[in-house]
Amino acid sequence: MSKLKCLSALVVAAGLIFGLAGSVFGERAKTLTFYAISHSGATDPYWAVAKRGIEDAARALGVKAIFEGPEQFNIAKQLDLFETALAAKPDGIATTISDPKVFLEPVTRAIKLGIPVIAWDTPDYDGKVPYLAFIGADELKAGQNIARRMSSQLAPGDRVVVAIHQPGLVCLEIRFQGIEAVLKTRNIKVERLDIGVDPTRGAELLKSYFRRYPETKVIFALGPLGTAAACKVIEEERLEGKVKVATFDLDPLTVEYIRRGIVECAVDAQPYMQGYMSVVSLYLKAKYDIAPTDINTAGGFIDAKNLSLVEELAKKGYR
Repeated sequence: MSKLKCLSALVVAAGLIFGLAGSVFGERAKTLTFYAISHSGATDPYWAVAKRGIEDAARALGVKAIFEGPEQFNIAKQLDLFETALAAKPDGIATTISDPKVFLEPVTRAIKLGIPVIAWDTPDYDGKVPYLAFIGADELKAGQNIARRMSSQLAPGDRVVVAIHQPGLVCLEIRFQGIEAVLKTRNIKVERLDIGVDPTRGAELLKSYFRRYPETKVIFALGPLGTAAACKVIEEERLEGKVKVATFDLDPLTVEYIRRGIVECAVDAQPYMQGYMSVVSLYLKAKYDIAPTDINTAGGFIDAKNLSLVEELAKKGYR
């Protein structure tokens, strides 16, 4: 049994025991309510998986957990959603820290009001926002690791492009920094290209880039939306075997492109685990005053060698 399943089983068992005790003494159990706020909504395949984790944890624990995120990356709308959640006086909030300057004051205010706040997916890398714990991937190391992996197929002087689908989003910028830091020490040319969240428009921008730099060897995508754009270019420009794609996170389309050899590998940040463990952490804090702790969810690489282990779970929305 995995660590996640063991921990979940213990939490559920503890809830049943304490719930039974409450019934014996005539107490009426309160339904705990938590919010999980993101900078983007479940139309993004990554966040659809995270939302699934939140819902499954809530069902297992007998609590109410509400996922909220703007349809597309929008910090102002995310802040509005956080303020709405805070006004509801929930038992805890998980939020991405998409902009530390924006979230410093509201998170501080929530903590002062006695509402536990944890960060998930995207932390404050400067450590100023006073959330209780961070659940998500170490994005700097993830960027460095994927760059080291792909550098074995590159020579000094080669060129790569990093396609960023949500420019300015802290976690993606940190991924880029990790990639750039490793490859520049090996004299590999690294350029970033802001492509937006529409794969069709992103593909056109990448095509324009390849017309200027046809010698480009690797496209680093930073998530499923970037992967879709990059692979569209590989197919339409017939670059299979000439240009590799390396990416982050999984969705069914990424799984298919790994199978076909267009995507070399994907860093697995395990968004289902992020969502699930965010609810578990807030539950333990609210019910038993157990302090949340950081959890690094990065699970290594998914590639052709281990694809069969996760592809069915990806189709079902767990990976």
